[in-house]
Amino acid sequence: NPLKKIFIGLLISGFSFVFIAFLQQRIDNGEVLSLAWQVWPYVILTLAEVLVSITALEFSYTQSPNSMKSIIMSIYLLSVSFGNFIAAAVNAVIRNDDGTTWLQGADYFMFFAYLMFGTGLLFLLVVKYYKGKTYIQDEEEDSQAVVDTLGNES
Repeated sequence: NPLKKIFIGLLISGFSFVFIAFLQQRIDNGEVLSLAWQVWPYVILTLAEVLVSITALEFSYTQSPNSMKSIIMSIYLLSVSFGNFIAAAVNAVIRNDDGTTWLQGADYFMFFAYLMFGTGLLFLLVVKYYKGKTYIQDEEEDSQAVVDTLGNES
């Protein structure tokens, strides 16, 4: 189920921030870590990105009728931009007048972990009430068939 994949991807991305916070805490405690430790958070975050982005893009495409596919793809990409705006806004809000931030070290990364877990819970609430239909375009006749979530054509 694509919605489950997206939810799992959101959870995995939250755990990647927890892992980064753990590493940052070790650094803050004076431990010297190998640069290789940075590879694992990137691997975890890339896995999450694949589960969320690719699955959501495909899901958005299949959930829109042919006449709306371009608009839905635009809205999907706008949501990605909105996520970047949230990250930039958080970084602007946490900055003190002297240039420091009030979320430092591991706390900074845990904030984003909580944000991802909260997003996952909100996603579950929305998905619970979502009743989707899949629009499949027939390549030969340039017509489309509507398939409900059980796979029955109508």
